[in-house]
Amino acid sequence: MTPEHLVLSAEKSWVAVKDIRPGTRLLTKEERVVSTIAVSRLYIEQVFDPVNVANGALYDSGVLVSHNCSFLSTSYTLIRAEVLQALLPSLPIANTENGYCEFIEPIEDHTYVMHIDTAAGQGLDSSSFIIIDVTELPYKVAATYNNNRVTTMEFPQLIMTYARRYNLPWLMVEVMDIGRDVAHILFRDFEYPRFMATMTEKRLGQRLIFNSRNNRHLGLRMTSGVKRSGCAVLKALIENGQLVLNDYRIIQQLSVFIQRGSIYMAETGHHDDLIIPLIMLGWASLQPNFAEVTTCRALDSYIEMVKQSKENPVPIKPIYEEQPMPIGIFTNLGDNDDSAWLLD
Repeated sequence: MTPEHLVLSAEKSWVAVKDIRPGTRLLTKEERVVSTIAVSRLYIEQVFDPVNVANGALYDSGVLVSHNCSFLSTSYTLIRAEVLQALLPSLPIANTENGYCEFIEPIEDHTYVMHIDTAAGQGLDSSSFIIIDVTELPYKVAATYNNNRVTTMEFPQLIMTYARRYNLPWLMVEVMDIGRDVAHILFRDFEYPRFMATMTEKRLGQRLIFNSRNNRHLGLRMTSGVKRSGCAVLKALIENGQLVLNDYRIIQQLSVFIQRGSIYMAETGHHDDLIIPLIMLGWASLQPNFAEVTTCRALDSYIEMVKQSKENPVPIKPIYEEQPMPIGIFTNLGDNDDSAWLLD
């Protein structure tokens, strides 16, 4: 079982495997109460999640009763349910005990981006990064990292280790909190040469830049405007087959990434640490100067698809049938809204 997998407790509530301790009382399929003797961390080579379960969620897994993780959420997910069920993870070609998984070997002349989300390293949220090959469409997740124990001082060294492996990709750090420290260590101590920075303008909000202006930020602040526009692009990328996710952990987190008000976030009791870097990719790819990173922009492909559909009108199923969230159509919520520039 993976850490996020749910099994039925003796109190008839769901408990995640990561929260099970010696003495935890669980309920068997015969409704007997059993106590956990020990919990062992094993090397996970490949995992499977049953779909189309007869009763919609519950199934027998050996002695215990499990929850079908593909149907965890009771609310609208960012990605349509039928798309989530069709996403196929890949077996990593290499992984480590500290949470690193590699799916595609680095290629010398390919272009990569690396998006980073930092946590405190106290066993709660995880520090994570995703390395994505943006050389051509579809974009492909090449490597991922997810660890809730790595400290802020250790994380930059790990980032450098894997960044060097992937040709020093264009790098963007989420800098709302302790991520600022990680960004400054990478810039000052390691002299990282390829930062995707931002600057803030009163009317336009945050804009992607690559130069060394004095008023720049060494990363991206995850504001509500950034999250809305990033989620919209991420939805389009995945549902149109323009982003190959590979990692089962990403697919698992997407299955509980739900709408709350005007934004999306992880369902209570779950995490979205691997989704945040993908939202950052979505936001960055909307920026006009993302063309400085790659000549193959997903946004250009999407615009071309829209043009073709207008030139050759064919009845098609709307991409945003369940959650209306079209790219490029946003309401201006004020001067400080980071998506206001899209109205231009």
